[in-house]
Amino acid sequence: MEYLIMESLSNRMKFSKSEEEQYFAIKKGYEGEVLFDSYYENCPENWLILNDLWLKSNNSIFQIDSLLITSTAHYIFEVKNLTYEYLLKNNRFYRNGNELKHNPLTQLERCDSLYRHLLKQLGYNVPVISNLAFVNPDFTLFGTTEDHPILLPTQIKLFFEKLKRKEWNASGSTPSTRKTTARGIVTTLVPDIGSGSGAEQMKPTQTQIKLAKHLLSILIDKPPLSNIPSYDFETLEKGLLCLNCRTFLAGPSKYKEHIVCHHCGHVENTRKCILNAIKEYQLLFPNEKLKTDRIFKWCKVIICQRKIRRVLLEHYFKEGNTNTSFYSDFLKVANQRI
Repeated sequence: MEYLIMESLSNRMKFSKSEEEQYFAIKKGYEGEVLFDSYYENCPENWLILNDLWLKSNNSIFQIDSLLITSTAHYIFEVKNLTYEYLLKNNRFYRNGNELKHNPLTQLERCDSLYRHLLKQLGYNVPVISNLAFVNPDFTLFGTTEDHPILLPTQIKLFFEKLKRKEWNASGSTPSTRKTTARGIVTTLVPDIGSGSGAEQMKPTQTQIKLAKHLLSILIDKPPLSNIPSYDFETLEKGLLCLNCRTFLAGPSKYKEHIVCHHCGHVENTRKCILNAIKEYQLLFPNEKLKTDRIFKWCKVIICQRKIRRVLLEHYFKEGNTNTSFYSDFLKVANQRI
C-alpha cells in the first residue's frame, strides 16, 4: 500500500529531495517483492500465499513481506532488493566498512518471534521457518554460512524446487500446479481445484484455509505508513493518468469513448480511465465518501458528469437520496448487511 500511495502522489505533487529518495527506496523494495513472487509460479495447489501482511502481536505491529502456508509448515520471507557487495560479520551487515543502520537479520528475528507468539495466541501449533531472501542478481554477500537463514539470489529457485518436491512427496500425489496472481495490497493465492485424484489430494487442508482466513480477518486496518508525506485534495494535481506512461491525459471530446495519450500514443477506454481515477482517489482518501461532484473535480478533463455517474453506478452501490447520495463498494455494503 505504501508504494501504491507514493506512486500516485509522485504524479500529483512535487516531492522534496528526501521524499523523492524515500519514494525510490520504497519502489525498489516493491519491485523486489514482485520479483520474489515470480518464484511462486507453478506452485503446488495446496500452497496458500499471503503477501504484505500487517499484523499485531504482543502489543507490537509487524509486517510480513510474504507468508507461505504449506501442509507441513509456515514459511516467512523477508524480501530484500539490495545491490552491490556486503559483508556479514557477527550477524551484522557492512558495506564499504560501514554497518547497516537497519539489520535485516534483526528484522527477520523480530518478525519470526512475533508471528510465533501470534500463532500461539490463536491456538495453532505449526513449525515456522523464516528466511531472508535477497532477490537482486547484482547483490553479493560475503561471510554467510549454511547456519544463516539467508537465501542468496542464486539459491532462491533451487530452494523452491526442493520445497515443491517435498510437498509432493509428503502428499503422495502427482505434481499438480497453478499460476500465481499479481501482487496486491494483500494477495491471497487460493488454488483452483481441478479434476482428478491428484488435484484432490493437493487441496489445502481445512486447517490451512481456516488459519489463512483468520489472519486476514485480523489484519491492521491502517498500517503505519510513516514515510508518506502530508497531502490534501486541494493541493494535489487533478486529472486522468495514462495507464501506460502515467502522464496526464488531455481528455476526450464530449461523445468520444476513447482517450488517446498525446505522449505515448496509448489508446484507452474512457470509462476505464475514469474507474482507474476513482480507485486512485479511494487509495489516497479512504475515509472520504465517493460523490459524483468530487470525482468530477478529481478527473478534471471529463466534461460530462453523466459519464462519471454511469461509471459509479456500474461499479459501486448508490446510497442516500438525491442531494446527499454517495457510492460504496458492493462488498463493503454486503458485509454491513450480513
